[in-house]
Amino acid sequence: MLRSSVKLAVIAFALVACTQGSQSGSANGNAAIAGAIDATSLAGIRGQALRISVVGTQLSTTANASGKFSLSGLAAGSADLRFQAQGIDSTLHLSGLVPKQTMRISVRVDRRGVSLLGDNEVAFVGAIDAIGPSSLTISGLEVEVDDTTRVVARRATIALSSLKVNQMVAVIGTLDGGKVSARLVDLLLPANFDQIILRGTIDSIAAPDFVVSGLTIVTDAATRFRRGLTLAGLKVGDQVAVQGTLQPDGTVLASVVRDVDQEEVRVVEVEGAITAVAPPDHLTVAGVTIVVNADTRIEAEGGGHRGPDLRVVRAGPFSHDDDDENLTFADLAVGDEVEVEGLAQPDGSVLALKIEVERNEVDEDGDR
Repeated sequence: MLRSSVKLAVIAFALVACTQGSQSGSANGNAAIAGAIDATSLAGIRGQALRISVVGTQLSTTANASGKFSLSGLAAGSADLRFQAQGIDSTLHLSGLVPKQTMRISVRVDRRGVSLLGDNEVAFVGAIDAIGPSSLTISGLEVEVDDTTRVVARRATIALSSLKVNQMVAVIGTLDGGKVSARLVDLLLPANFDQIILRGTIDSIAAPDFVVSGLTIVTDAATRFRRGLTLAGLKVGDQVAVQGTLQPDGTVLASVVRDVDQEEVRVVEVEGAITAVAPPDHLTVAGVTIVVNADTRIEAEGGGHRGPDLRVVRAGPFSHDDDDENLTFADLAVGDEVEVEGLAQPDGSVLALKIEVERNEVDEDGDR
């Protein structure tokens, strides 16, 4: 878990990272984009039409029911894609568009923003230890910079040579062989964070540590393995997402490790009234068994207290909606109308990621 809401905001901003493929190109000789909206985003959109347009042009399309979309006839270089749906209006900057080639991207989009997903994407914040002609060392991690890397401060482009040792920067890029190929280096003023979020494939395991795309991930008793994942269950070749802190030796001390495949492709929704509650962690909704664990977020929709029998826990600093109130499993009761988002399990049950309890207004006497 990150230590402050400010750190989380910085990392969330840094997650706008690019991945691309260069297979088939567009027919008219210009660049093209083939995109896919991830399953988590599709669940959140709930069947709404998602429009994708290229800012400054007449080019636009709509994602299909599977989240796929494509755009062709783009100019080479860079483009800004605008994603629009009810409650969503965010823009994503892409660079590296090449004539006669198709950039393939995976996108996560919700009301908080839009970001690109990739097998070896990395986004982190740290202090500059050393500066070379075409590289930086940041919190012990080597970062390669070339002509395609954007170096900015307050959104204005600056020269690499203007950076100084001990300054704090946010870096977005791809991880390979323990080094980062940077797409963006953003000077942070003031700078006081050293957090990192990365996604990649496990190269090797030497418990309690493992290596992701050449970068050593260190785990300890405080590391949380989420959504059914365990240290003992890790295998070489697994796709994982790691959140943690850069160490002076260039390793990452993991605070959270997630199974990317499970997170992205097995999200389901269940809506209805609770028909049975079996403490400490099972309930039934619409005939489906719902399993709750320590990572399940239980909220009262709109922040409304159901009544004096409902114990409300004030929302923590990382609440996804300031209008919601966090509850506990003990607050759930037969008859409550709920919406459940979770992961489908082989036995037909659903491991709940979020349970939203329908708001019921009460008066001052506690009557519904």
